[in-house]
Amino acid sequence: MLDADGDGAISKPEFDTFSNFAFDQMDTNDNGMISASEYGQALPADGFGDLDLDNSGDLSQDEFNMQMSKDFAAADRDGNGLLD
Repeated sequence: MLDADGDGAISKPEFDTFSNFAFDQMDTNDNGMISASEYGQALPADGFGDLDLDNSGDLSQDEFNMQMSKDFAAADRDGNGLLD
């Protein structure tokens, strides 16, 4: 699913598509936000507070995407825009 074009690497757009999919899967009540409870069903709940930048008790798509972008950048060790 991640390497949509089958080139053996994951580009940032491919990663973003996966991030959107992951957000939608975690948002089990389809309200456009991920609650701490929803988050805890998919990932260790202790990381939720670090992602909830506005301390609203929910993760917005923007908050989630910001973290996913940081994760991509950290994994892209050579800075070529690909996870390979």
